[in-house]
Amino acid sequence: PLDGVWATAPYFHNGSVPQIEAVLNSKIRPTYWSRTFDSHDYNYEKLGWNYQRQESKNDNQTYDTTLEAYGNTGHTFGDDLTQDERMAVIEYLKTI
Repeated sequence: PLDGVWATAPYFHNGSVPQIEAVLNSKIRPTYWSRTFDSHDYNYEKLGWNYQRQESKNDNQTYDTTLEAYGNTGHTFGDDLTQDERMAVIEYLKTI
């Protein structure tokens, strides 16, 4: 079920996508990213964690989607949506 999906970031089975917009648009998914683990750093507008893109894996706090089983590929169904449609889906998810 989608109940409470707004509160379950990072997304995918392996936590490889920090915000819901990147679930719906595979082109903006970061390859390397990091975030704080402060609960106040959750972004309720974007439905996910505020994060920093990294150029490469530079420490143990950087998520590396190039590693086996850590990838963020696939699930490209949202790529067919317009940006307005993606935003409508996100606004809907905030209500359930």
